[in-house]
Amino acid sequence: MTFAAGGVASLAGCTTGTRPTTDTDTPASTTTVATRRPTTTADDPIEVRVANDRATTVAVEVRVHHTDELLVDRTLSVAPGEYESVDSGIRRVGEYRLAVVLDGERAVDRTLAVDGYDVRTGANVIVEVTASDVRLLREE
Repeated sequence: MTFAAGGVASLAGCTTGTRPTTDTDTPASTTTVATRRPTTTADDPIEVRVANDRATTVAVEVRVHHTDELLVDRTLSVAPGEYESVDSGIRRVGEYRLAVVLDGERAVDRTLAVDGYDVRTGANVIVEVTASDVRLLREE
């Protein structure tokens, strides 16, 4: 902006011999700036992260469905105090079903409502395995 304004100011003294401007002159053109729309594809994929707060290694089965399509079916072995991640396969806005099986028993079975913000930012789903519970958290 400074360069452009300086350029206009330096030309102001060089306009001798031209006709003066009037109210009927054509106004300067305006430039339309396009705004960026949200994408429907994740630049940073949404992951399912399984964090293990137990004293022993756990085997956690992770399944993600969208309508009738199975996107993920993986078993993660997670050491104590560590976490493991898997790409959820979620790329678009919609409802997805997350099932987590721990020690042969279904620990989580939830519907995830994924919006445009989640897709754009890669807002991960976190499964936290504690000594007494399994919690489902969402990044914001």
